[in-house]
Amino acid sequence: MPELSGDPLSWLSRHLADPGGVLKEAGTSLGEISASDMDALRAATPEIVDMVRRLLDRVWSGELGRPTEDTAASGAVTSMRVSWL
Repeated sequence: MPELSGDPLSWLSRHLADPGGVLKEAGTSLGEISASDMDALRAATPEIVDMVRRLLDRVWSGELGRPTEDTAASGAVTSMRVSWL
């Protein structure tokens, strides 16, 4: 998903603000989630995006997502998760 990699916070904000669109994209019926739950998600969108922004800032600054001391000392990577982060 180039749009997710290019601007993850805008992508997240757009998708959280449109839960009906996300359900449709996932092939799920709108009846699966109540209107009040969709409204609550829309209302919480700014707070969720802000929290994700703060976490990503910590990843991008190198504070999070660093190799463990054992891995750094030995230089051996025994497992890895590769993603857009």
